[in-house]
Amino acid sequence: VSGQITEILNLMLDVVDSAQSVETPEDIFGDVSEDDIEKTRMGKLSGGVNTGTVEGDRNVGGIAGAVAVEYSLDPEDDYSRITFGSTYELKAVLQKCINEGAVTGKRDCTGGIAGRMDLGTANGCQSYGAVTGNGAYVGGIAGYADAAIRQSWAKCTLSGTEYVGGIAGWGSRMTECRAITTILDGTEHIGSVAGDADLEGGEFGDNWFLDIGPAGIDGVSYAGIAEPVSFDELSALEAVPEEFLSFAVTLVADGEEIARIPFRFGDDLSRMELPEVPVREGYYGTWPAFDSAEVPHGNLTLEAVYTPWVTLAASEEMDGNLALALAEGQFTEEASLRVLPDEAVPPEGAEEADVWKVTVSGTDLPDDAEIPIRLLNRKGERASVWQLKDGRWQKAETAVNGSYLCLTMTGTSGVFCVCPASGGYLIPVIVAAAVLVIFLAIILLRRKKKRKKKM
Repeated sequence: VSGQITEILNLMLDVVDSAQSVETPEDIFGDVSEDDIEKTRMGKLSGGVNTGTVEGDRNVGGIAGAVAVEYSLDPEDDYSRITFGSTYELKAVLQKCINEGAVTGKRDCTGGIAGRMDLGTANGCQSYGAVTGNGAYVGGIAGYADAAIRQSWAKCTLSGTEYVGGIAGWGSRMTECRAITTILDGTEHIGSVAGDADLEGGEFGDNWFLDIGPAGIDGVSYAGIAEPVSFDELSALEAVPEEFLSFAVTLVADGEEIARIPFRFGDDLSRMELPEVPVREGYYGTWPAFDSAEVPHGNLTLEAVYTPWVTLAASEEMDGNLALALAEGQFTEEASLRVLPDEAVPPEGAEEADVWKVTVSGTDLPDDAEIPIRLLNRKGERASVWQLKDGRWQKAETAVNGSYLCLTMTGTSGVFCVCPASGGYLIPVIVAAAVLVIFLAIILLRRKKKRKKKM
């Protein structure tokens, strides 16, 4: 028994020594993805199309997340299927796949087709959706590609921190790829073909990009490797996809596509007429602003922005902590209410009264709109409001709401005078007289009751 245990221990030690002698995964795995691609059936995804939005944490792609052997502990547990001392041939092929949806990653490795490719090949793939990564390695086809990318097309906008490229954020093998990309954000290692690449040990050739941004690889163009060309030269290529040469602005509201407006390369998008934003109760909608000079080279998606209506606008002019005027209605954040002194002569007998010009601007209200407004009664006494119409003062119907006098203004501008009510000094006298009358009435009633009792 002791001898058998010793033999088993020796076998286990041999396995451990064999495992430790393997320095890199390349000693175990052999990538044969490019062998007989057309005949390959296993380990191949061909003709996959995505039109939806894809969001994730790390290794995010429109078609595939990670094309790699996973060593970390995860639900798939790929590592447990590997036997030490053996070698494996791997195939991982993405062929003629198309992504049209926006791809967003919270961290590193975000790509239009694949987030991270440690092996395999992407052959004849196309990517047209915006790719946004909040980390490094962002690419139109792949974020990080220690793999082959052949004859692929990318036309999209890109955003990332570093290693941002039209085809790949970082690449090792790229041939015959074409890119029309606009890089909106990136700090270093930026390129219209690749953010950076293994130019010494890798394989590169015949990669073309539209000369509208940074140069080919890490800001440098290389003849025969990553060259800038004109749009006419790209258009003249054989087998160029129709989508690669067509451009459109897609308008989306509440997750639904409202319109798709085509435009030609180089058009001034500031002249494009956009439809009205669909109505949402309690909100007003706007299409987001964009710099038409920076984004006329690829497809653009605009999603409607909804903001709650401003139901009470206050004037910029104040009296202490109170606004001189308030306007009620449905206003956008751009609406402005101004109360400025006016030179009109106040009504007779109210020479010391306030004369204000009230103006509501920044709205699309018609000239005959009726706007409820409130004017501050600064003196705190009984007051009336007069409005100047056709050169004549006319008394307006008002209601009291705290320190304000409420009325309706016709149009977006008007001249008003807040006049203290005449005869204000009679109020104490009238009140005193009323109290005296009530007192005398009570005395008379009591006297009548006493007389009745005596009788």
